[in-house]
Amino acid sequence: MSKTEKSSYGRIVKTSSLLGGSSLVGILLRVIRTKVLATELGPAMFGVLTLYNGFIGMVDSVSSLGVGQSAVRDIVKASSSKDQLRISRVNTILHRVVWGTGLLGLIATVCLAYPASWIMFKNSEHLWSIAILGLIVLLSQLQAGQLALLSGLRLIGKVAKANVLGSFLGTLMAIPLLLWLGEKGIVAFLLAIATGQLAASWWYARSIKLPTVKVSWRDCATESSGMIKLGVVLMVSGVALAVSSYVIRVIIQAYLGEALVGIYQSAFTISGLYIGFILQAMSGDFYPHLTAISDDKKARNELVNEQMEVAILLSVPGLIALLLCSDLLISLMFSERFSGGEEVLRWLILGMLGRIISWPMGFILLAREDKVSLIGSELFISALHILLVWICVQEFGVNGAGLAFAMQYLVHIFLILWLTKTRHEYKMRRETLYLVVCGIVFVLFAFSSTFYADKVLRYSTGSVALLFAIYWSILNFVRLLGKEVILGKWNDVSKKIGFKK
Repeated sequence: MSKTEKSSYGRIVKTSSLLGGSSLVGILLRVIRTKVLATELGPAMFGVLTLYNGFIGMVDSVSSLGVGQSAVRDIVKASSSKDQLRISRVNTILHRVVWGTGLLGLIATVCLAYPASWIMFKNSEHLWSIAILGLIVLLSQLQAGQLALLSGLRLIGKVAKANVLGSFLGTLMAIPLLLWLGEKGIVAFLLAIATGQLAASWWYARSIKLPTVKVSWRDCATESSGMIKLGVVLMVSGVALAVSSYVIRVIIQAYLGEALVGIYQSAFTISGLYIGFILQAMSGDFYPHLTAISDDKKARNELVNEQMEVAILLSVPGLIALLLCSDLLISLMFSERFSGGEEVLRWLILGMLGRIISWPMGFILLAREDKVSLIGSELFISALHILLVWICVQEFGVNGAGLAFAMQYLVHIFLILWLTKTRHEYKMRRETLYLVVCGIVFVLFAFSSTFYADKVLRYSTGSVALLFAIYWSILNFVRLLGKEVILGKWNDVSKKIGFKK
């Protein structure tokens, strides 16, 4: 392997470690918040909070017009020109757009609060709670605009710091409010988290010094059209995901009750914790970098393959560890009242492997602005997911929702692979395919071992799979990065913590 290739892997690992580390802090704080929520609320009220989040996520996806994501592309293009005035102009337009979409989302939430309360709870008792949650839509879109600036300029360190500080501030404000108000504090809890995240992103975005430019409202409307056009495509994709998530939880509630919604959400939260930091690390630097080289087919394919390999090597040991501890995680992170979510958690973890594989390829469609494929694939997969949940929940109960999640990602992998290959000439190289297949085999083996009735056999088999997966991952990282790089990093860390002088 050439020095250039090793350098590329090293950059991916470095940025993934930086963003992943910040995400890990966020995950730990989220675990604390979740534990407090579960202890204070129980499955039924946790289900109510889940329905609140689903509704707000749906409104946010529609009203945002996807600008937070599409703006990253515009800022990357402006940044590549090294023209500070152009960057400032794009940022000014973005600032105005997110204020407009945020206020639109707030108004829409207030207008929809009454029907939403009836649809979700068959009464109007939650009317004012839902209306007040419209503020979260405004806050989240302002935050998205600030993070888009940081990501577009590829200030990964500031993005990581904003994530850590936002999680810390949100947790610091949210938990005391919930402990003080109890079940009545759900709205205050969610608002506190959103406020903390916005404050952190604002603090780091304000440190970027850009020249002042004047942009007329007419020019703003004209120049924001490209940002909004791509954003609308991303908005449709986001809406499809948000609507499907919301409908799935409504289906579970209709057939199984609010308590099972809470149990499903508890399992879903755990399954996404580890993968969340992998995906955040992936999107934080990978997407801006891919956008910058999107017209170079060879460089684009190499970057996607390299990112997929790193993602697989990072995620497989973690997924196996989650499978091994699935029986313990529900009660540890939530409470004994959430027991019954262990098997659905295993199916969800299996689906998360599919998410890891398909995401790097999916970014090709985004970087290439393939609007047809983006919209078509998301709508198809979201509809398929809802259909599978509706069928499987009736047959297998809440575990069927986990099975449906895994099944839809199996289809998603092959759909995205076909689209990127036929429309953008993506080719998965042999080394990447080998790592993907090995990762799937490891996870499937660990997954099958969780069904052993004998706990000794189950844990011993799972532990063997975990040890082999860790060894396999380390071996391949050494191959990709080179021994000299790893030893050099180890020596630097050892000196910092005092092991070596």
